[in-house]
Amino acid sequence: MIISSKENMIFNNINLAEEFTDPDNPTEDYLIVNNVSGRGIYGKENNSEFAAGMSGSHPLTSRIPSRILTVDITIKGKDFNHLRKKIRKLNNILHQRDIAPIIFSDEPDVVYRGRISDVDEVLEVSKIYQGSVTIECPDPFKYGLEITAELRDSPTSVKVDSPFNAQPIFNIVFTKSTDNFTINHKQSRRHLRVIYDFDKDDKLTLDATNRRVQINGIDRMHTLSHSSAWFNLISGDNSFEFNDDVADVELRYRERWL
Repeated sequence: MIISSKENMIFNNINLAEEFTDPDNPTEDYLIVNNVSGRGIYGKENNSEFAAGMSGSHPLTSRIPSRILTVDITIKGKDFNHLRKKIRKLNNILHQRDIAPIIFSDEPDVVYRGRISDVDEVLEVSKIYQGSVTIECPDPFKYGLEITAELRDSPTSVKVDSPFNAQPIFNIVFTKSTDNFTINHKQSRRHLRVIYDFDKDDKLTLDATNRRVQINGIDRMHTLSHSSAWFNLISGDNSFEFNDDVADVELRYRERWL
C-alpha cells in the first residue's frame, strides 16, 4: 500500500498528508513530516552482576525496551488563525487513549503501535510551526501485514519467515459435533485444548496475541484445559496436529521485526 510519495505518516488510520492538504490546491501541504527517528538499529537492556576478585561480570537478564519514535513535523497556515486551527486538528488526531497503529510512507508494509507522549516545540513564527513529537511504543516490534493459512489436514506444516516469534490466531469452524478440540504445536511441545460441546457451524477462536478463547464471539476462557499452554510460531517450519475431520482450521499471524 503506497500512502504517499512524500515523507508521511498514517496515525490511527488517518492519513496526515491527505488530512492536511488543501482540497482546492492539492500541491499545498500544510503538514510536512521532516524526519522520523527510532526505527534504526535496536538495542537491549542488559543486567549483569560483578563478582569480587574476578574480571568482567556475569550476565543475568536481558530485555528489549519500549520503542521511542521521534517525528519532526512542520505545520503551515494561510494566516495565523488558520495555523492555530491546523494545530488543534493535529492535537485531536494524536491524542488517542488507546495504542494506535502507525505507518510511515517509506515502510508502507509495516505497522508500529504507539501513543503520543512528549512534544518539543521548536518554533512558531510567520505562520509556521515546527515541533518534535515523541511516540512511545510499549510493544517494540513492528508488524507486517496479516498472513492467512488454511490448515486442511492433520498433521500439517506452515513455514513462517518472521525473525521474531509471531503470535498465532486460530479460527476454527466446526463441520461436525464434538466435545473437545485440541491443537498441538510440535516445535514448542505445547498444546491448546478446549473442552466444550461443539455443534456443527460453531466457531472457536484461539487468540495467542490477546490470550483469549472465544466461542461464537463470546469469551469462554474457562473452557481452556489446565494442561494448555499458549505458544508462539517459530521462524521456519511449524507443525500442527488437531482433531481430524471435525473442523476447518484457519491460521492468521503477523510477521514482526525490530
